[in-house]
Amino acid sequence: MNELNTLSQHCVALLEALAEQGPGSLNLDQWSGIVATLSTREDLPGMRRAARELRRALDVLAPADRYALLQAVRSRTGGSLGQLDKPDRQLASKALSRRRIKNEEEFYALQSYLDSLNGDPAGPGKARKVAALLDRYRR
Repeated sequence: MNELNTLSQHCVALLEALAEQGPGSLNLDQWSGIVATLSTREDLPGMRRAARELRRALDVLAPADRYALLQAVRSRTGGSLGQLDKPDRQLASKALSRRRIKNEEEFYALQSYLDSLNGDPAGPGKARKVAALLDRYRR
């Protein structure tokens, strides 16, 4: 299965699991439409951003609710949402190595990486480097 299909499958599974939990702050119909459109258009960068944003939306959940959702996604797809971070981590690593962001995709990958550093004991030092790189790109 290619990356676009894997991302789409995980996004759909996550939206289905969220729907089972009941209404929340996300407009699930709108998100379902976005995922379907990105899949139809075969828009891999757009699907990566959508998956990233959906994963970010889980940060507001209580740990037990988040765990239950991740387990539901794993049972539906056979994989974890963490596997979806690998392309972002690779893009972030390249940009950090060269100390320059080449495009929006790397920018969003670094932004996602910065979010993942939250709570990491080694995070503050790494976070400063990533934040500085993001700030230079925004200028």
